[in-house]
Amino acid sequence: MYLYTWLSSLLLSHIYGGERAEYVTFQLGRHSYVNKGPVAFGILPSNAVDSLGDTIGGIGSAVTVKRGSWFVTSNGSFAGTFITHPDSGPHGNLKDGYQTRQHEIDFVLNPYEGSKNLDYSEALKTLTLSYQRTVLQFDTDGSKLSGVDPNGTRPPTSSDPALPLVSSADPRLTLDTESIVEDVDGTYWLGDEYGPHVYHFNSSGHRIGVIQPPRAYVPLNSAGDIEFVSDANPVTGRMEGQGFEGLTMDHETRVLYAMLQSALVQDGGADKDGKESDTTSRHTRIIAYGVGGESPELKGEWVVPLPRSASKGKTRASSEILFVGDGTFLSLSRDGDGRGGNGEKSSYKQIDLFSVNGATNIAGSKYDDPSHPVAPGGKLVDDVVPAEYTSFVDMIDKKSLKKLGLHNGSPDDETLIASRWEGLAIAPVCDAENQDDYFVFAIADNNFSTTDGIIGGVPYNQGLDVDSQFLMYKIYFLVSFWLEATLYGLYFSLFVVALNIMMRKQALATSSSRVFLTGILAMFVLITFHNSTNMYRMLTAYASYDPNSPNHAVSFLLNLKNWDAYAFPIIMGCLTWIGDILVVRATSVNYYWFHHEDSIPVNVMTRMFRIIYPLNLAQNILTTSFIGFRLYKQYKVASKTGFDPNPGRNFILITRIIVESALIYTTQMLILTVLCFIDHPSIVIIQHALAPSIGIVFVLIAIRAHAAASVTSSHSAGSHTINAIVPTWLTSKNEESPNMDPPPRSGRRSLGMRFVTTSVVEEHQLDDMPRKPEFVAYPEAPSRDSKVDEESYKPPFEDMGNMGITR
Repeated sequence: MYLYTWLSSLLLSHIYGGERAEYVTFQLGRHSYVNKGPVAFGILPSNAVDSLGDTIGGIGSAVTVKRGSWFVTSNGSFAGTFITHPDSGPHGNLKDGYQTRQHEIDFVLNPYEGSKNLDYSEALKTLTLSYQRTVLQFDTDGSKLSGVDPNGTRPPTSSDPALPLVSSADPRLTLDTESIVEDVDGTYWLGDEYGPHVYHFNSSGHRIGVIQPPRAYVPLNSAGDIEFVSDANPVTGRMEGQGFEGLTMDHETRVLYAMLQSALVQDGGADKDGKESDTTSRHTRIIAYGVGGESPELKGEWVVPLPRSASKGKTRASSEILFVGDGTFLSLSRDGDGRGGNGEKSSYKQIDLFSVNGATNIAGSKYDDPSHPVAPGGKLVDDVVPAEYTSFVDMIDKKSLKKLGLHNGSPDDETLIASRWEGLAIAPVCDAENQDDYFVFAIADNNFSTTDGIIGGVPYNQGLDVDSQFLMYKIYFLVSFWLEATLYGLYFSLFVVALNIMMRKQALATSSSRVFLTGILAMFVLITFHNSTNMYRMLTAYASYDPNSPNHAVSFLLNLKNWDAYAFPIIMGCLTWIGDILVVRATSVNYYWFHHEDSIPVNVMTRMFRIIYPLNLAQNILTTSFIGFRLYKQYKVASKTGFDPNPGRNFILITRIIVESALIYTTQMLILTVLCFIDHPSIVIIQHALAPSIGIVFVLIAIRAHAAASVTSSHSAGSHTINAIVPTWLTSKNEESPNMDPPPRSGRRSLGMRFVTTSVVEEHQLDDMPRKPEFVAYPEAPSRDSKVDEESYKPPFEDMGNMGITR
């Protein structure tokens, strides 16, 4: 069994403690998903037996975590119980006497989070499994169920549709179980490949119902009759051996989802001669039924485009699906190579992501009639939009395998990754502070392969021992929420102080000060709304948290139909680009795309979102540099006038106020840019900290400049420079130095005009700023009796091209 970790970055937590692992991020719609690498490995030996004395095999075909069994132990490890179900049973004649069943297997998990590679024996200690019991399964009349290939059809009854039988001489119902789901009432739903059907069982193993999909799914022969044979392809319907491999449930709404392994015959599953075509079979279907009422109700049906090999375009069929949020699923796809497979070297084993949000719902349409294929010859019809599909976890990544003492390719030994990965399950971490953390398991089907097997008292040897192996992933959401809430508290306190300064009568005397105040207030409203929305999302997601329903919070947070899901990027767009035309463009494009996802390709939107960070960083650096440049120019003007006795200290002081405050935002944008382009999961933490930080930057400028003006105004030696640089909306008349003009001096004086700009720390052109004249005394000009060459003398303002000097 392998154990991996995965998580969503819309509300991503802090990364694991200890050494940094390798992370890979993938985008699906408006969410990022991050694979953090393997954290545990364990096996169930190939010769393990159940309580009946039969070999435990094929359990990777279907698996779920038993509801209510999962908990955290006193030493911090995790424990729970798997419900597993073999497929049709062992091969050959041994299958005939094998009754369908499900097993309960307890496990203890100790995740490994270090960077050092473990050897095989050490890795086995991270996950231990122990068999507990087996439940045999029976039909509604109490007869035993079989897994033998069907060669007969049971006629429909008032309670059941037509169902597959072993043969006309052997009326046992036969199933090839490939997936399992536990319902909220303790009953089980099984996905079957022979039908394809979804069977309903009670906890004691007795069948209590069945769901038959639309006629387009049912295998029909040339005469249009149902024919459940497993060794040949029908004329229309599911391909041979390609039924409901995937089954999962949204426990909140009690909606059951079943997905075919690949396309139906008429949708490209077979060629014109009826032979399997793995180059045209990528357009499979997923169908949804509401099972909360008296009888199942068809809720939806969508087309899912499966991945294909790059070289030959062969379809990578899906072996299992897992519901992770509103309209979003994991899909397990693989090749047939690895331990117990066709060859040693695997080329494709992945857990991918797909979403039906935005896809065309074809439930109840003409496409449920086999005469109307949705993808004739493998080409999807124009009026149907398929689900969005993206790659996610590469299960044969060399570094990930090596971390747990495993490998891909030769030699073919017990450390070789298994070939048939077919099961997925999910369980919550049960952390009071991180109720959003989840583990996802993937389990391999060993196909009953062992050299020491026994079924019904008859020993068998398949020539190779293949242990059952598993995979697992983890999701986080809450750390970024608490970080934003904490920063908002700091921002609110600073905002109150800054507002008190800016609301003074003297500070509102100029238009530039009023514009700045308006911007500060607009930011406060947006930042408060952002934080309130985040609080609403978390309270709604977790207030009714149910440990037995691990998908509750994930379902809500990933529900793209909620207004709060697209409010976040719009708010951030406004905050980031406020006062700039880009805010109109960014917000309008974001808003339009959230309501018209098909109008703009996802990869285009992804690039647009990603480029925002470096553009913001560049703009902020240019803005800060421009402010510094204007401050320097103002300093030079003040120096030339001669009333700047100590310019160095004051110039550096005000420059620090601007630059250091701006560095808060600039540093965050730099970090965001780096994290975005290296696809690091912690990016969501900085994203959530950005909103209050933007507000903190501006209120800090106001507060620090006010403090600097108050301090320097008490020192006459430095009063001229600070009053020439600090904007008027940060000072009041009672704060200005009473000794602004230099003391009187003997001799003649010249008169001139001094210009005091209203603001030089704002992002405005200096030439556009209002000015007010004040009379000041300048240094003495040469007397008429002086021998100084008057031709060489220039009054203070002459070089600046301002006004003449009275001499």
